[in-house]
Amino acid sequence: LTDVTGVQTCALPILLLCLDLDNFKAVNDSLGHSVGDGLLRVVAQRLLGRTRRSDMVARLGGDEFAIIRIGEASPEAAEEPANRLIETLNDPCEIDGVRLRVGASIGMALAPKDGQSGEQLLKNADIALYAAKFEGKGRFRFFDYEMDTRARRRLFLEHELRGALQRGEFHLVYQPPFALDSGAITDCEALLRWQHPRLGLIDTQECIGVAEESGQIDAIGEWVIEQAIRDAVTWPEDIGIAINLSLAQFISPGLCERILGLLDAAGIAPARVEFELTESVFMSDQNAAEAQLKTLKRAGIRIALDDFGTGYSSLAYLRNYPFDRLKIDQIGRASCRERV
Repeated sequence: LTDVTGVQTCALPILLLCLDLDNFKAVNDSLGHSVGDGLLRVVAQRLLGRTRRSDMVARLGGDEFAIIRIGEASPEAAEEPANRLIETLNDPCEIDGVRLRVGASIGMALAPKDGQSGEQLLKNADIALYAAKFEGKGRFRFFDYEMDTRARRRLFLEHELRGALQRGEFHLVYQPPFALDSGAITDCEALLRWQHPRLGLIDTQECIGVAEESGQIDAIGEWVIEQAIRDAVTWPEDIGIAINLSLAQFISPGLCERILGLLDAAGIAPARVEFELTESVFMSDQNAAEAQLKTLKRAGIRIALDDFGTGYSSLAYLRNYPFDRLKIDQIGRASCRERV
């Protein structure tokens, strides 16, 4: 419908869902656009199979889709279809012989409450989508007006992040685990901190989230590896260094060669280094993940699985991968017990 100014408006109760695939960029980058296109076709088929005939399903571009449902007037009525869509897209699929699991996040806005024009409704659903992805992916969020403030902060941080590395605003702190039997420190985990000149210390999760969404995580991750190795040179030889690897870093070609080159130049044995991965590395191509893990292990580098219990959490697949350490997240303890 249109108002007197000619601007399109919403007079009926409408639910708009903006849906974005989690880890789609990693699939595209590691397996190629052919596999990525095949995955998008599977997603489209599943969306059509899980929506009503009266719903409108559209691909907005890239890996983002939108669904319009007329007659949904309350958040309570919208929760069931949102949960159903997340569940069906979390199921694995096979593309060109490769088994994939990507998952999805959903942002939702209701008309006329969250916007009376199509443009405003889409903007607010997109803001809710960003909030869902920032809070951990694989979930849905409804728009609220506080999100608009957070979205503007996110854009500001993305802009500021682009020059933070060159301005020397990052530093590392180290968290030292110790052996319970002896009390001795065994290694130190490198943790990234961003000290902004005006905002002060930025929350690490917020910093990493913005870096991943804006494609800046690779450069920051490389700096973390190089700085951690430089710092470890000054430590006793019986103290190891643990470094977190993002999904983008893990699937990067030549990762092992670059790391070994840095260790050789610094004079540090590979056995002193441990890389911590999260379960997201197994949500795309498990065969490629296994090959990369074995390459790192053959070089003498130790591998830890971080935050186990917050994602896929399958104890069965642990038998297939050469982990040296399993770090179980507090939130995931109950989840792990259910699977034993």
